[in-house]
Amino acid sequence: MAGSSTGDLVCGDLTGAVRWRFDNHGYPAHRIRCGDLDGDGRPEVALASGTGYVYLLNQAGQARWARRLGSAVTDLLLERGHLLAGTSDGQVVALDAAGQELWRGELGEGVTCLERLAGRVVAGGEQGRVAAWDLPPA
Repeated sequence: MAGSSTGDLVCGDLTGAVRWRFDNHGYPAHRIRCGDLDGDGRPEVALASGTGYVYLLNQAGQARWARRLGSAVTDLLLERGHLLAGTSDGQVVALDAAGQELWRGELGEGVTCLERLAGRVVAGGEQGRVAAWDLPPA
């Protein structure tokens, strides 16, 4: 799986053949995460888009849902059946498996990375700021 700065997200097999392609409308694919978000035993693909949307795709590359978060989505974290997203305007947003917002935190600067640490989600920013929030219950 590969995303580009020109808007394509491409999934290929081990032979190099393209299995599917997702059009990100010419915007960069900032982060791609794969995992079983909804607990059905099949992995989904989450895309952090420069469009300001988070997309959740099925195994065929079709959008299950899209959620507009505002500014460019810069990082993603799949944790405990939740999708956490960081944005270029400093928001950290927790979404459930259906794409519904659970909570929103503010870092105060553009989010560059999200990590899990000791049951918390930790966000790092472009100017060095760090903040942590408790993860939603599973």
